[in-house]
Amino acid sequence: MKKIGKIVQKILGITAILLILGTIGIFMYPKIAEKTDIDDKAVAFLSNQIMSPEEETVTDTGISDSGIVSGVSDNNPIRESVAPTEEVKLKDNFRTQTWSQEEKDALKTAYNTVLNRMGLNAANLLFYEMKNIDDIEYYSFQVVDDFGNAYEDLLLYDAAANNLYWHDKKGYLDTASSSDCIFSGTVPGNKDAEYEDDSWEKVLKGYMNAILNERNSDKASSYVDTSCYYLAKLSELRRSDFVDATEENQKYLIEQADSLEKRKNGKKIENYSWNYKIDNTSKYIDEYDMDWVEAYISLDLDVTAHGQTEAFGDNYCVYLRQYEYGWRVAALTTEEYEE
Repeated sequence: MKKIGKIVQKILGITAILLILGTIGIFMYPKIAEKTDIDDKAVAFLSNQIMSPEEETVTDTGISDSGIVSGVSDNNPIRESVAPTEEVKLKDNFRTQTWSQEEKDALKTAYNTVLNRMGLNAANLLFYEMKNIDDIEYYSFQVVDDFGNAYEDLLLYDAAANNLYWHDKKGYLDTASSSDCIFSGTVPGNKDAEYEDDSWEKVLKGYMNAILNERNSDKASSYVDTSCYYLAKLSELRRSDFVDATEENQKYLIEQADSLEKRKNGKKIENYSWNYKIDNTSKYIDEYDMDWVEAYISLDLDVTAHGQTEAFGDNYCVYLRQYEYGWRVAALTTEEYEE
C-alpha cells in the first residue's frame, strides 16, 4: 500500500509540474513571440485561450439596409474589455492628433469593447470625442448605417465601470445593450415650414426677426434644420460645435430680448434697439451637392436709460444650407469673420 501511495504522489507531482509549466508557457509566449518572427495570429490564439470558457462572443450582425440593427445573437455579450483577434485600425481624428500612444491604445480597447458589446461592424461605429459628464469621462461614438447616416443619439462608454449608455440631445443617459433597436437614418428636416425660403437672405432675415423682435423660440426653431450635421461625414467634426451651439445661442439671444422688453415695460430703461449687418459671406457646395452660405454678422444693441444710450455688440455666424425643400438655418455660432 505504501508503494502504491508513493507512485500516486509521484504521478500527482509530475502532473502539477506540467500544469505549472503549461500555464507559464501561455503567459510568457506573447512576450517571447515579440522577439521572434512568429505569426501574430498564433499570439492572438494563445491570448484567447486565457479567456474563461463561460464567456461567449456576440455574433457579427451588422446593420440592415433599412437602417435598423438586425437581431442580435442569443449568446450573452462579453462583459470584459476586449481586443478582437483582428485589431481594428482607427482612422486619424483631429481630436486624437495630440494623444499619447497610451491614450490611443486605450481608445482602441474601448472601441473594440463597444463593437463586441453591441454586436456592430467596425464600419458602423465612429469615434466622436471624449465627453465629461458629472466628472465621469466617457468615450463617445456615433452609430452609422451602411449608407453613412448617423444615429441621432451618441453611444457613451464608461471604461472605468465598463458601462454603455445612449446620450440624447437633452443630455439624458439611458443604458445601452446589444438588444437595442437602432434606427440610424437621417434626422428629419423641417420640410413644411411656413415662410418664404427661396433665398437665404429671406431666411436669415426671418430667423433674426423671430429671435430679436418677436422673441418666439418655436418660430425661430422652424427656420433651423440641423439634419445635415447628423450625416456621418459632417457630424463627426461639427455636431457639438454647431448643433448644440445653435440651441444655446438662440436661447441666449431670446432670453436677452425678453429681459430687455421686461426692463422697458418696468421703466428701468427707456428704450432699446437691435440691429445687425452682414460683414461678409462665404459660399460653397458640400459633398452632397448642396449650396451653403456662411453669413458673418455684427449684432448691435443700443440701450437707452436716463437719457444716455449705451452700445453693445457681438459677432455671430449664421450657416445656411439649401436643402431640396428650401433654404434653412443649419447653425448659429459665435464667430467673427477672419480675413
